Amino acid sequence: YRSGQLRQKIRETIHKLDLALAPPSKELPLLVEPVSRTRPIRPKLPDLTIKRFDGDIAMWKSFWDTYKSANHGNESLSDIDKFTYLQSLVGCSAKDTINGLPLTVGKYCEAVAILQKRFGNDQLIISKHMETQLGVEAVHGSL
Repeated sequence: YRSGQLRQKIRETIHKLDLALAPPSKELPLLVEPVSRTRPIRPKLPDLTIKRFDGDIAMWKSFWDTYKSANHGNESLSDIDKFTYLQSLVGCSAKDTINGLPLTVGKYCEAVAILQKRFGNDQLIISKHMETQLGVEAVHGSL
């Protein structure tokens, strides 16, 4: 009961503000109806270019986080669309990993699982970073 009164009071206040801020010739409805939102509002961002993943395990997390944000988590895309994007963004050994899967609805999730298992192993990623660090030669010299 109180929440209904509060909502009504908010609507009335918004209506009064709209009337006060509107140009004199503009007609406004008597009540401002709440907007029903089924999805959160996302700002329009510039087109995102996702760097191709060619199988370098050290680059997997960066690729996957970007891909997941742009495509995998996008509810407006079908699994076929997501699978098509994924196939276009992987190359070399990563492409070979999922190359045999047909482009069907059920196979997108399977492709993601295969890539995650092959390239998303945290221990292998850490080992790759350690190898890279150990392979860097020390810089000698004076300034």
